[in-house]
Amino acid sequence: MKQLIHSTGPHVIAALNESAYVVLSSTTNDTNAVVQLVPSTESGGGDVSGGNPVHAVASLLSLDEETLYCAVSRQDKTLALYSVPVIDNGDESESEKSKRVEPIAVHGTPKRVGSLLFARVPHRGDETDPLDVVISGDFEGNVTAYPVPPAESESKSSFVNSSRLLLGHTASMLTGVKIIENGTDGKMKILTSDRDEKIRVSSFPDTYVVEGYLLGHTAFVSSLDISRDKSCPYCVTCGGDGTIRLWDFTTCEELDVVEASVKPSDGSTDGEQQDHGDVDVPVSVAMSPDGGIVAAIWNESSRVDIF
Repeated sequence: MKQLIHSTGPHVIAALNESAYVVLSSTTNDTNAVVQLVPSTESGGGDVSGGNPVHAVASLLSLDEETLYCAVSRQDKTLALYSVPVIDNGDESESEKSKRVEPIAVHGTPKRVGSLLFARVPHRGDETDPLDVVISGDFEGNVTAYPVPPAESESKSSFVNSSRLLLGHTASMLTGVKIIENGTDGKMKILTSDRDEKIRVSSFPDTYVVEGYLLGHTAFVSSLDISRDKSCPYCVTCGGDGTIRLWDFTTCEELDVVEASVKPSDGSTDGEQQDHGDVDVPVSVAMSPDGGIVAAIWNESSRVDIF
């Protein structure tokens, strides 16, 4: 699975094939600015004989809301970071100047990265001075954190090739990574899903502390999402077993499950569960910030189901 669209506030980053763009939306008028994120000229050594498509994107708005940080991973095993000024004064000339943005840092990654997200962590134990990091989940099962150079920093070299391995799923491709910034117990957590049917709940940033596992899927986990409301301890997953599952990530308890219908091998569509045929596979799920709504899309289908 590729992670090709992400939003932060009114701003959206999206990718298609080898191109990545940001749409900056003004909060004071109805204007938008489209910014191209220029690919890096550096290479991480990945095979690009079939092209160098984008595998994942993510974004984060700075605390002063003047900069949108963006991350883009590609087939060539690079992770490029961008600092995009947020234009909100209606100045067309400034908007025109920002049509193309070069990377501020480029990291080589050991394996191709399929999941990205940003997080803010206490810097040297000081919660009033958080450090922005971008977290990657790669196709070998490792989760790695990379520092984000401050927009005002003149020297970016110290941030390149600096990283910290957070955790690993043994010999299993990661399919999702999510950060719980402030859970119902007041602690940060990191949730990671893989192709071996499980979702791990770990402390963050002390990821060596495994708090538990969400167990129930009988095939690979294809997608993972969480509630953004700190009073709601819910997350949702879906997988190759044709199920969508709701969990309490603080107790690791399964709260509900929706089973997909089976497509009979004779081509009929009676929708009843049978012992033969192909199961509809949900490939991606999303949860509303308050945890009250779940949306799902399905393999080889144009429909979106809302629960």
